[in-house]
Amino acid sequence: MSTTQEAVLSVRNLTKRYGGVVALKDVSLDLLRGQVHALCGQNGAGKSTLIKILGGAVRSDSGHVLIKGKEATLQTPAESLSLGINTIYQDFHLVPDLDIAQNIFLRQELTRGAWLLDDKKMYEETRNSLNLVGAGEIDPRTPVRNLRTGEQQMVEILKALRADVQVLIMDEPTASLTAPEKTRLFRIIESLKQKGIAILFVSHHLDEVFRVADRISTIRDGELVSSVPASATNLREVTYWMLGETVASELPPQTSEPTRELLRVEGLTRDGAFSDISFSVRAGEIVGIAGLIGAGRTEIVRAIFGLDRVDSGQVYVDGQPVRIDSPRQAVKAGIALVPEDRKTQGLVLGRSILENFSLAALQRFQRAGWVKRRMERSEAETARQRLRLKAPDFENPVESLSGGNQQKVVLGKWLARQARIYLLDEPTNGVDVGAKAEIRRLIREISEQGGAVLLISSDLDEGLKLMDKVLVIRKGRIVHRFSRDHVDRDTILHYLLTPQDENIA
Repeated sequence: MSTTQEAVLSVRNLTKRYGGVVALKDVSLDLLRGQVHALCGQNGAGKSTLIKILGGAVRSDSGHVLIKGKEATLQTPAESLSLGINTIYQDFHLVPDLDIAQNIFLRQELTRGAWLLDDKKMYEETRNSLNLVGAGEIDPRTPVRNLRTGEQQMVEILKALRADVQVLIMDEPTASLTAPEKTRLFRIIESLKQKGIAILFVSHHLDEVFRVADRISTIRDGELVSSVPASATNLREVTYWMLGETVASELPPQTSEPTRELLRVEGLTRDGAFSDISFSVRAGEIVGIAGLIGAGRTEIVRAIFGLDRVDSGQVYVDGQPVRIDSPRQAVKAGIALVPEDRKTQGLVLGRSILENFSLAALQRFQRAGWVKRRMERSEAETARQRLRLKAPDFENPVESLSGGNQQKVVLGKWLARQARIYLLDEPTNGVDVGAKAEIRRLIREISEQGGAVLLISSDLDEGLKLMDKVLVIRKGRIVHRFSRDHVDRDTILHYLLTPQDENIA
């Protein structure tokens, strides 16, 4: 593979097997100085395996890694770091109780003389670094646990730069970022390119890939199926390379009209989280909540589901007031929650796919204390087809599934429960483009069949394809309400980012 620019890192014919499964097969690519090389593929395509090999966490079975043309052995993360390869994973490797400067200089502390830490110089350099990335308003002494996700990611990047990084690997870097945080990240990436750093950008968000990438490589089933300049391809083509098929980008028009009111909240308040929240969702309707991270979106759905107490307000289901002090009461009232973190809050990872599927509906599947296995498996098989679930054996642990298929199981358990009201918190977060399309189809199907959906999505373009109404949340209050026919992405961003009168519009 020839290049006209300097290849900082090259991989040649990398292969990795796990038992009889080939995770990578003869993968070769180059990361060039001052360029962003995007790596695309479905969950399970082999992206994570390649990242782990380059990060020194996993050894390849065959193939070579070259650093500036010289073969390198990456047997440990420390060896990878020593060669200038730094990986920023979705789960940040920061010390929460240390402040920003202490994290950036961890194991690279500046000293005065032989023993004394030069705190003054470390905080001064950290402040300068924050200014350079447009975050000069942040105090270097702020504990990392008090930072938002985007700010923690920025600390990871500054920490990598301190280590004299030559290759920066970014694994799903925008997965939990708000729109302004993404904009800041893209500016930082551009400045890293100017410094000559080679960047491997791994993301499911293809619109963002085309925004930042100079070159796009696509992996499917462990094999490299394409590697082209970003300017020479388009979203439809990359999607085809990822999936081996095209995906409909548009949902079919909604055919049913919303009917009776299924969910209504009035004056819902939780001190310090949100205040005076009032809205309703009708059967066949999808109502979206738009807001920056920390605005109170997740806190509202957690309260409706009984996970967090409220200080005042009332929830109504089918026009009747209901008391919800626990998830058990919410489920009894026909309310389902698909949480933002499916792995820790939506699934029991060590249990089987079948057990997770039937977990919320055991009462339907049992008689005299015994689970009716035939009925359970029959409904699971029906759900498999409806959800287009890629699961060869229901007895496999649910953690063996890709992120998109795990999310389908979370949705499926509530469909088995025959819930009527669905609280969906970032339902397509961290899943590939094919799974996104299928989950959007399922959400539309739930509403078409008379379900009421309350949807949180940081992907405004995705949300606007689904939502009938949009509630804009700022600082725990509803500051504006829109119908889909009277709103676009830029209008929502204006209300999210521009201070407005806090009265409800």
